This record gives sequence, C-alpha cells and structure tokens, in this order.
Amino acid sequence: MEKYPLYSRADEALYLLGQDYEGQIARLRLTVTCDPKGQPPHCMPEKIKGAYMADLTKHASEEYSRILTRYPLMDRSDDAKARLTALHQPVPRPTKRQVDVNRAELASRGEATTVQRVMQIVKKGPDVANAARVGEPSMADPEPVAATGVVQGEARSAMGLPEVGVTILNPSQPAAPAPTADPASTGGLPFGHLPAPATAPTGPDPNELKPTAPADSNELKPADSASDQALPPPPQVNEIHQGEALSASSSSSATAASDDSAPASDKDLSSSKKKKKKGLKKLIPF
Repeated sequence: MEKYPLYSRADEALYLLGQDYEGQIARLRLTVTCDPKGQPPHCMPEKIKGAYMADLTKHASEEYSRILTRYPLMDRSDDAKARLTALHQPVPRPTKRQVDVNRAELASRGEATTVQRVMQIVKKGPDVANAARVGEPSMADPEPVAATGVVQGEARSAMGLPEVGVTILNPSQPAAPAPTADPASTGGLPFGHLPAPATAPTGPDPNELKPTAPADSNELKPADSASDQALPPPPQVNEIHQGEALSASSSSSATAASDDSAPASDKDLSSSKKKKKKGLKKLIPF
C-alpha cells in the first residue's frame, strides 16, 4: 500500500495480508513439536516455533493497525479491531487528523451513473468513478520484494539469526593494493606520504603594496555643532497588546495542533452514511 495509498479498497488489501499471516500461524500450530531427543522426523523445536509465531503475530497486528490509523472509516475497521483483540494485541486509536483525511477521501469518491455503466461495455479503460479526488499519490516506487527473500528473512528472524549480506567477488579482477604507509607513522593523515608544503616566510614581503600619497589638508571633516536641536523621541509602541496578540495566535495554533493530534472520539469514528439512490438507482439493485 506504499505505492497506492488512495486505492478504494486499501483496507481490504491490508485485511487480506493480516489474514495471510494468521493462516501461517494456524499452520504452525498444527506442526509437530520436537521432543528432547529431536523426534519425530520433520518436527520443529519449541523455541523456534514460538519465535516464528510471535514474528507472524507482529506482522499481522501491524497490518490491522494500519487499517485503524490510515483508513479508520472504511469497512474493514471493525474487523481489524476484532482480529487485534483475538490476537491479544493493543488496538490503536486514530487521531482526529487521520479521521478527517480519510473522511475527505471518502467524500471525494463518486459512483458511476447508469450511462457510464452501459458505456463500460464498449469503453476501453478502467472505471475511475470511485477514484479519490483529494490527496497526493506516492511518486516514489517502493523497493521490489522477492518471495525468497521474505521467506529467508522470516526464517532468520525466527531462529534469532542476524541479517547476512553477501558480496560477490570477480576472480578476474586484481586485488586491491595494500597501503604503502602506516597512518600512525604519518600523523594519522591519509596523505601523509606526500611532501609537506613549504612554510611561508615570516619577514615582510618586499613586493607588498604600501600607500605613498600624503594626507589631503583640504579634506572636509565633520564639525560638531552644539546648537543642533535634539530629535523628538520615537513614538511609544504598546508592546503589551502586541505580546497579547502574539500569545493568542500562538496559543490558537498550538490548540489546533493539539486537536489534530488528539485521539478521535466515538462520534468522529462514526462512518458516514451511504448516499441515497436517486432516479433509476432506486429500481436497479446493482
């Protein structure tokens, strides 16, 4: 969902991912656990089995939590809460801003008219009537994921092994040359083997330019006159009212930010009612 966050059935896709992780957990429960002697064949040790199930439970809860925080007003939000409760995982609560964003996306979606549905028979192209008109799609392509890499990563995490990086070397390439000098012997500098630059002379430079023109006796100099009148004082600014205005604006912005980050109430989470059908839609059930 990183590439298509505005997909109209994003909650369904995340829910199916969580169900896939739960299916793997159910299959692991049916796996035979090894006894102290490592029997019977094709069994799984209790420690690895428990770690594997905990990792799958974590992934499933992450997918369900994304439904509640990114798409809290969509159809699968209640099902995600039920699955998190069944997995004994904390149920996150979305903020007011997250609810407003999802509500704006739902309000911008439309429905295809009767004429548009008939034209879909001969029209070439997708039906974009239910596409969101607000929000910005992700313009960066996510990193491609290989199925073998996912399986190997889950196996390593279940067994507590760190991620291993592999570097492929070309035998036809020459080996890297060894360093010619020890950094400690050259003062810790990477280019210590280079000759040091010559030091600049400390005496005066004979080529330095010096001023030779004498001072002008007719040069105008500012005269200080005591008869000048004093300038009037600057107008007094009421700093108290300005400070109150600044504090009021800052407090209002802080209040708005705190309201957006505050947890949404049950009234905010109430999903919008479905639009009533008009015209021929009342008679056509599809």
